[in-house]
This record gives sequence, structure tokens and C-alpha cells, in this order.
Amino acid sequence: MHLRSHLRPRLVALLLSLSACPGDDGGGGGGSGSDGTTGTGEATMGLDSTGTDGTGDTGEPAGVELVPCDPTAEGSCEEGVCAGHPMSGFYCRPGCSTMAMEGTPCGSDDVCLPVRPGAPETACFDVRACDLLTGDGCSLAAGDGCVALSLEPLRTACVPAGDAAAGQACAPAGMLACGPGSACLGSDLDASTDGTCTAWCELGAAPTEACSACTAVGDGIGTCSECAVLGDDCPAGSQCQLANELLGGVCVGVGPAGPYAPCSPFDEAQACQAGLLCVDVESGPICLVPCDPASPMCTGEGESCVDVGLFVPGAPADQLGVCAAVGVTLCDPAAEPTGCAADENCLDVGGGLGICGSTCDPALGDAACGTENTACFPTDGSQIDLGPFVEGNGACGLGCTTDGECGGGTCLHLDGLEVDGLCGATCTPGMPGACGAGMSCVATPEDAGVGACMAGGTTCNTGNVGECGGGACIPMEGEALVGICLPPCFGQDPAACGGTPALCQSKTDPTWHEGTCIGGGTACNPIEDDCGPGQACGVVGGAAFGGHAFLCDDAGPLGEGGDCSMDSGACQAGLGCIGGACRAWCDPMADACATGTCTDVSAGLYLPADTLGACV
Repeated sequence: MHLRSHLRPRLVALLLSLSACPGDDGGGGGGSGSDGTTGTGEATMGLDSTGTDGTGDTGEPAGVELVPCDPTAEGSCEEGVCAGHPMSGFYCRPGCSTMAMEGTPCGSDDVCLPVRPGAPETACFDVRACDLLTGDGCSLAAGDGCVALSLEPLRTACVPAGDAAAGQACAPAGMLACGPGSACLGSDLDASTDGTCTAWCELGAAPTEACSACTAVGDGIGTCSECAVLGDDCPAGSQCQLANELLGGVCVGVGPAGPYAPCSPFDEAQACQAGLLCVDVESGPICLVPCDPASPMCTGEGESCVDVGLFVPGAPADQLGVCAAVGVTLCDPAAEPTGCAADENCLDVGGGLGICGSTCDPALGDAACGTENTACFPTDGSQIDLGPFVEGNGACGLGCTTDGECGGGTCLHLDGLEVDGLCGATCTPGMPGACGAGMSCVATPEDAGVGACMAGGTTCNTGNVGECGGGACIPMEGEALVGICLPPCFGQDPAACGGTPALCQSKTDPTWHEGTCIGGGTACNPIEDDCGPGQACGVVGGAAFGGHAFLCDDAGPLGEGGDCSMDSGACQAGLGCIGGACRAWCDPMADACATGTCTDVSAGLYLPADTLGACV
């Protein structure tokens, strides 16, 4: 079993959300979003057919006009796109801009949400405050019901609803078949498998015959179930197992399957032993000990309380976990303490999870972590931080303190480096041709009439990362924001500064020396592709990273030649992202490329020559 990695080494491309939904939803230009922000775009078709105030003449909330659709059928909508959720139905809605993100306002009280769970495309949803249990806020007389569009945060809306009672079957596509006060849970949209209409409930309310347990999904709200996994409310000889994605439970007979053994929760011959929960992880369903993320009590060697949401898409966070040995120590990057040791950092990997790793200095290279197959990831607090390293972590030049150390040249005093200054040929600032091609005569801080020839040497603002076009912007002595562009380098690169790494003068600001060690265990082999089904061997090293790690991760969807410039972990097994394209790994000493030539890429990863190649 392994934990899905969120640590693929890549520079993140930042996209600005410039607009949301083009067009006009009848609500006026650029209305205020539900979070108080101003929308920059508007919906292209009406979601509320009743006018601007959303109420009828009698004071009863007006009905909505939404056309049901099937997201699995092409051209299901004549206008707009088919968008929704299996638990709340699918309807034709206006599409949002490709630049919109989840939660982007798209009109008065409307927001852009995924067209289906996990989809990158978004549509404009009419968000309306209503009561999930009673339907208050929606027109029950018009056949509408209150549904949850999302749970974190809770967003509700009014949609045409069916009349199926709790416990009856419901399809994942089309109009919500369930009556008001319930959701369609446990379905599978891709497999067209029906779910079950499940009633919402109020946390803390007294159990009833129809709702014996209320499983929490958020503040004050839950779904009715037969039992709660963390409770002890099943008859003797049975235990609670998950019945749907919102963690509702059902009592099933205890079976023979032990910890980490394969299981089938509703087949007593393959069910889990008492005290175990059958959870479908990436390798298939296995039995694990359930735990409470708020007070984990895992006792197995190397086990951590892993939120079930990591394995069950759509599950509410922080409600239920399982004790699992995932090969790392998990932590909470938002908590204090995080759960890591005093000399460790909690590296945020998304989904509310973090991984504990010892602190390190990536500039130390192979010595950064001191553990086999472990790399030092540059970090800022709990976040991987590669942005500043577009200009290296050092600058090339001969270090000096006085002119006498420069062999007749001038020592240009600078700040922010481990040396006091850099040597350059003496020159007169402003005199044409004072320095050679590609060099500038930079006036010394002590005497504006005396300068030193510096490679590059143009003036830059130290506060603007990347202003030197990949060069290093180094502050002049005594200046906070005024610097000069110099050739960049990485202190851990054995070929830095034209093969003379001793000339790489390290930057001193902590930004360049803070990192977290991740990895360990047996290294995989990218050429042999030995990670197993669905896995790929990735290489961490080079550039800003300290040391090297060969780690197994989920294989991506892109084949050879695919564009991986936006995600270096998107290539299939046996391939690596080289120069923005997926290329087959190869042995430089035994070229066996089906296409292209095996090109040695070892130097770029700070590996010895002929260690690793790629078919280019």
C-alpha cells in the first residue's frame, strides 16, 4: 500500500482567473458573489425564471426551471453544459470561462463549480440558501427540493426533485429522483450504478426508527444511516461498514479477513474481522483499523491515522480515518503542534495532510539529508517553494574582501553572498568599451569613479524574482533593493560555473537554505520500471533539490512525446519529463531506444555521467 504522492518536482504555473461566465443572467453587470467578492463575468442563460427577487406574489419561493441532463451522453444540453453531482442531480447550466476556478463568482449569488466531481471544467450554479432537511427556501409546491452542491464549504441550491422515498434506488444521472430532504448516495456515475435515496439529518437529534444514526458531514448536518463506524451500535456478531461516500454505515456480519487482508464488506465469507473496516485503497479493498482523526490511537508499527477522504472521493474531511502504514509519518500542517518531531517539518501534500521530514539545507547537495535515497525539497514553512530558485541559490565569481585579492583587479563589494565581494577587472564607469562583450562596468560603492567588470552586471531590483531573465540579482553593498545581474549557479551542482563549482558563491538569506527531507527506502530503477502496476519510477534531483531520490509514484496518462510541461509527473511508467515532453528512460551505455537516441541526462540531475539517459 502506498500514499498518493503530491510531491512531483515541478514549478507551478500560476493562472489568473480573469473572468468567469460570459453573457447575461438577467442579474445585472458584475454582481456581488456570495462571499462578498465582485463577479467579473455573468451567466449566459437564466437559472431563475421568476424575476429578480426569486419569490412569487404569494411570498412562496418561486420554482426553478432547470432542464435535467445526462453527463455521460454527448450533446445532452441544447444550451449550456450538463453539470451537477450524483447526490443532487444533473441539469443544463451555463458554462464558465476556462479560466474560472471552483468558487469563482459568475453572477449575483452564483458561483462556478465543477461540472461533475473531480472535473476541471466548471459551470455556473445558482446558489441559494435553503434547508436540506425541510426544503425551506425552495418552492415545495413547484416540486423543488433543497440539495447540497458542495459540502466543504456547504453550498445549497433549489432544483426540481423526484418523489422517491428514503431507501429507494436512484440513478446518478439526470434529475434527482429522491424526494425533498434526501440525497442520492452510493451511486457510480461512470459505471451507471444506482445509489440509494438517503435522508439528511440534524446532528444531535434523537434517533428514530427511520434514522437510527446520523453520520456527520459538516457543522450540524449529517446523513441518516443504520450505524456509525466509530460507534458501537450494531448487534452482536456484526459491525458497521461503509455504505456510501458520505460515510454512512450499515451493520454487516463479522468475517475472517484480518488486518491488511483483501475484503468484500457485504460478503460475510470475505468480510473483515471485528474492529476492522473494509476500505477500497488503490490496490483494492483491504481491512484496516478505523480511527478518529481528532484523537488518533493507532498502535501498529509505522501506522498513522489517514483520513478516509484520501481513498473515498467526496468523503467529508476530518470525520473518519483508518490506521495505515504508509511508509511516512503523517502530520497536520495547519495544527500546532503538527505531530512531527522537534527537528522535523510538516510538509503539506494537500487534502489537509502533511508528511514529516527532517529539516535540511538543499545547498548541501548529497550531504543535505544524510540518508540513502532521500532528497531535500526546498520549502517555505509547510509548502514546497521552488519559485525563487529560477535564479539559482548562488552567483558565479571569484570571492574577495579587498582589491589585493583580485590580482590587480577590483573587489566589488556586495551583500547577500557568503563572500564580501567579487573580483573584476578594474574599469571606469561610463567609458565606452571599458569591459569585454557581455560584461558591464559596475561602479564600486566606495568610489563611483572606479568600477569592476562583471559578467552581466546590469542593474536589477532584488525584489523582483526573475528580473535578470534567469540570472541572479545580487544586492549592492548597503542597498536593499538595488542589485546587479550575475551568472547564476546552484551550490550543489558539481558542474557549476563552467565546471568550477568553487566559484559558486552561495546566497546567505534563509530562503535558499530551508528544506525538508523526503524519501528513504529502496530506490526504484526508472530504466527497469520496477515499481509495479500503475506505478512509475520518478527521479528527484538537480536544480534546487539537494541530493537524489528515486521514488515510486502513480503513473500519469501521457505517452511518449506527450506534453508534460505543466506537470512533470504526468508521464506513463517508463517515461520521464525531459524538456517538457515525455521521453523513455534508457541506459546511456547501452542505447536501446525504439525512437530517438539515448542521450545522457545525468548532469542535469547532478548524477555521475552515464547514470541515466532519455530517448530524444
